[in-house]
Amino acid sequence: MYEEMSNKYRERLEKEANRSYEPQPIQRYTQVFVPHVPVKEKYRDQFEKAWEVVLDNINKGIAIKNIVTVLNERGMKTRTGREWTFSILRAELKKHDTDISGLRARDNKAGQQALPVKEKYRDQFEKAWEVVLDNINKGVAIKNIVTVLNERGMKTRTGREWTFSILQAELKKHNVMALQ
Repeated sequence: MYEEMSNKYRERLEKEANRSYEPQPIQRYTQVFVPHVPVKEKYRDQFEKAWEVVLDNINKGIAIKNIVTVLNERGMKTRTGREWTFSILRAELKKHDTDISGLRARDNKAGQQALPVKEKYRDQFEKAWEVVLDNINKGVAIKNIVTVLNERGMKTRTGREWTFSILQAELKKHNVMALQ
């Protein structure tokens, strides 16, 4: 053990004796200029293709959740290079002022394409609107019209039961004056 320690000590002394105290030349690194490409610029073409797919599917009435699935299955990325999510697609649609009021978040359980809500109840709403106008011409109060509509099982344009505020909003939308 003593012999090993003394050998290590001699090796260290030899290294120190051979050490040069001259300044070493500084190594200069050559910098390679790599242009910085913004992320949005990098994925711009792919996003534009994805956006065409989105608009095409919206025009067909495909549910938003299913559009997200299609985009991810095709490997299309968002403008920042991420996978599509429901909330990212909704934000992009809002940013581009795309009308999605008639679309549902998902298709129905059977996997068939669901009709936009307003389309589904359009006929029923038109019949209900005829009842509304007829009762207004007779001078019936709004709360009584709401009762009549709900008793007959008529739904609003979104498939809900009639309320005072919903009827009032529809009347205002159509510029119809009625008794409170």
